[in-house]
Amino acid sequence: MDRLVRKAMSGQSQRVGDNAFHLSSSESTGRVRCIYTTEMQEVAIISQTSSRNFVLIVGLALYCGAFALLLGNPSFEPAAAFVVLVVFGIVLPLIAWLTTRNAVPLSISDQSGVPELIVLIAYVVAVSLYLIGGPQWVDQHLPSGWTNSQQIKFVITLAKKLLVFVAIPFAIFRFCFGYRLRDFGI
Repeated sequence: MDRLVRKAMSGQSQRVGDNAFHLSSSESTGRVRCIYTTEMQEVAIISQTSSRNFVLIVGLALYCGAFALLLGNPSFEPAAAFVVLVVFGIVLPLIAWLTTRNAVPLSISDQSGVPELIVLIAYVVAVSLYLIGGPQWVDQHLPSGWTNSQQIKFVITLAKKLLVFVAIPFAIFRFCFGYRLRDFGI
């Protein structure tokens, strides 16, 4: 029994006959549990790994094909395409992976329902209508001294975007539906 507990603490897997199981333990309760793996779980894991490899291979093949096609263009610079591949295909994903590998996922709230969906759809429609002519309408009603200055125009544009895309949706879901700051990732 002591050997079984030591294996559980180290998270080892065992195979007994046709059954494979993983030993794990909980330090807080002192219990040892065996999690039996089935053939379906093994197939799912193999399928996930092969689909990731397939996506990577297809993506690289498409990139190489586009690269080869663009080499025929006399104004194409191969160095720029290679830099884009390295920066966006390797460096940024590596930074994202390194910064999030120890991240603890937020708890997902189960309180969303039909009223939130209706309000969300209505707000998307309202934002779409606002984007048709709303920013220009706001600019027309500002004093001309404000619209002539690039710095003030930048601040006004930033304020409009923050209000429409951040503050109003936050206020609706925070105060009308009782979402917590944690639900927004804050």
